[in-house]
Amino acid sequence: MAKLHSDVLQSKRERIMKSFRKADIQYLVATDVAARGLDVTGVTHIYNYDIPETPEIYIHRIGRTGRAGEDGYTCMFIDPKNKETLMEIEKAIKMQIPRRSIEIER
Repeated sequence: MAKLHSDVLQSKRERIMKSFRKADIQYLVATDVAARGLDVTGVTHIYNYDIPETPEIYIHRIGRTGRAGEDGYTCMFIDPKNKETLMEIEKAIKMQIPRRSIEIER
């Protein structure tokens, strides 16, 4: 696993991306800033650990998978307070995103 964020030096970012493209790294965790401009074929799963601020950002994020007619899977974790943003995303993509609830023990 590797991670990309704005504090990763460009030279290290390039090494990480080269390893990811060659499938030497199976999992890549990236912030929105670091993920911009990434174009990697063969990505099959995208997990959003926070809801994107806009439908456009959501579409951009999930566009990393399922390219060229391939299947892809996306999952997004949201807090109930973000339900309105979720509905805006669904309106923009013209489909309802399936939901699952999880219980968090405190």
